[in-house]
Amino acid sequence: MGNASHRIFTFTDDFVFKYIFGREQQEKLLIKLLNALLHREGSQQIVDLEILNPFNPKETASAKASVVDVKARDGTGRRYLIEVQVKNRPDQIARSLFYLARLYADQLGEGEAYEDLCAATAITLTGYRLFRHHHRVQSRFRMRETELGFELSDLLELHYIELSKVAEMLRRRHSPPVGASRLEGEAPEPPWLSLTRFEKWLYILRYGRRFAGEGPVPPAITEEDGIVMAIDELRKINADRELRQLLEQQEKERRELNSSRFNPRKAYQVGKREGLQQGLQEGLQQGLHQGRQEGMAQIIRQLIASGMPPEEVARRLALPLETVTRLAAPPS
Repeated sequence: MGNASHRIFTFTDDFVFKYIFGREQQEKLLIKLLNALLHREGSQQIVDLEILNPFNPKETASAKASVVDVKARDGTGRRYLIEVQVKNRPDQIARSLFYLARLYADQLGEGEAYEDLCAATAITLTGYRLFRHHHRVQSRFRMRETELGFELSDLLELHYIELSKVAEMLRRRHSPPVGASRLEGEAPEPPWLSLTRFEKWLYILRYGRRFAGEGPVPPAITEEDGIVMAIDELRKINADRELRQLLEQQEKERRELNSSRFNPRKAYQVGKREGLQQGLQEGLQQGLHQGRQEGMAQIIRQLIASGMPPEEVARRLALPLETVTRLAAPPS
């Protein structure tokens, strides 16, 4: 494990997360996870699920969005999106709202009625503290009237689960902690027998590194068959050289793509490689003409789709806001 070339994959590596929970035939495992994170019990539990964007090992970097997520639909038509975001993003909330709105809107086909729309729930697992003013691990948002507090609708629901607060949650809920050993992030060895299903899942998601090898699994965890399934999948990844190489390559390509989206010069180079531009050296103003205009328009749309405001796009590309707005419009 000390070999620098032998990286230990954990659940918070987003491609690993999608491989484990977002592959075809993994619906049962995803159901277990969603029921735990959404506190579904009894008749409220999800029992049937279809993964809408299953993991594809042949996926190319150009086909990926800036987020590696898992989308699913249950037997009632309700849609779910779950993603892992380890690094702090200043646009995280706006980005989450965008993807939730798209998850909700994309289900309506041409000619279908609005009353046919089913509820949509988005869950983001963050590796950092998103809300510093409170210590709760999970924050749930729905649409409510601001003064009277009544709910407008349950059709849109947004969850943030801050994995960086798991250790604090355990200390608050199970103080004094049992055992003196500490894990990464100063997490106490938890009193397994008193943990809820939700807490067990959060613990293994946050401290997956502990379970990536062949060490013993605490007996209390083996009672949760979904958790055992997830740990088995994680161990298979870390033991499979070819699979590790595949995941590392996909992660590398995604990083490069995302870097180009937030770097105008690199984005321009990506467009050039795709045949949409003929080179930055001719100048941005000349590049807006003829066929090169299509390439610049695509770059602008990519930046805006990733959450960057049009004003910021205009500043970074040194273009008038009117030009950015015009080129951002979908082709007629």
